[in-house]
Amino acid sequence: FFTIPVMLLSFGALFVWLFLSCLVNDIASYRSKLDFLKYWLADGIATFFLTAFLYLPILLNQSNRLLTNKFIAPVGGEVYPLEISHRLQATWASWTALIPSWMVFLGIVGLILSLILHRNIATQKFPIQIAVFLWTAGFIVIRRPDMETRMWTFLAAPLLIWSTGGLVGALKVFSNSLGRRLNLAQIFSGLMLASALILGMFTIPTIPERWPQKGSVENTALYLKDHLQEGDLVSTSSAFKPLLQYYFGVYDIPTKYLRQSGEFKRAFVIVRSVNWSASAGDTLEAVAPRNEMDLPAIDIATAKILQQYEDLAIYESYPHP
Repeated sequence: FFTIPVMLLSFGALFVWLFLSCLVNDIASYRSKLDFLKYWLADGIATFFLTAFLYLPILLNQSNRLLTNKFIAPVGGEVYPLEISHRLQATWASWTALIPSWMVFLGIVGLILSLILHRNIATQKFPIQIAVFLWTAGFIVIRRPDMETRMWTFLAAPLLIWSTGGLVGALKVFSNSLGRRLNLAQIFSGLMLASALILGMFTIPTIPERWPQKGSVENTALYLKDHLQEGDLVSTSSAFKPLLQYYFGVYDIPTKYLRQSGEFKRAFVIVRSVNWSASAGDTLEAVAPRNEMDLPAIDIATAKILQQYEDLAIYESYPHP
């Protein structure tokens, strides 16, 4: 929790699954349900107090940035359905962009099979997939968080494990129906392993060629280096600011340009490209420099895109007339 606060998603899902497992009496190593719940509750309380202890320097600070910063504030209820829809689409696009459609389809089929065949392929009575869905759905409905793509990363490994389990489990069941004359599960696993090795043989030699390639944030910094002048300002969202600040240092660009307020003659506003499903949390208006009233200090109507690198667009804008 101290390292990454969104651990609440995975930790909460695990705790829900443990509780539901207790309800279905899947607690063989404990004397009773009450005995299990004592440990379950004690662990939750200990985790809470240990996390609070580690965050004391921030909690005791008068600014209380941990609980009052805008990044954890719930999104407005009236716009949240559209917001979460955009976020989920962006996550899906990010996760499946480089994966063949047939593999995506196979993965979804595997997930469905992992639920259908749960009793045949798992030792736990209650499917953890359902617990993850219940907790995550409840968290989204109640908390209305701005779920960026990176916040779903905790699901990457479990989804792959569940999908693989469903596919291999289905092949085992089918092989058993044939009287074990043909072990389809082993054949499938062998083919997948061979495919991974062959792909690796072709991919590894290309890595040195791709190392020098620059990403969108680095290219943005290089563009700004050639175009920044005295009186300019560079504004972007919190998602890109640390990366941009790093490349400013790499290429000796004064960090004084990178700010969200103050006087300026011209502003470069870096936002996620519309083609990458920019949401209400990362648009020109949202990340524009602010005035004393916390309103956009630029003339948004006259802002224009100067350059675009993959998922980033560089806008040129000027103060209100």
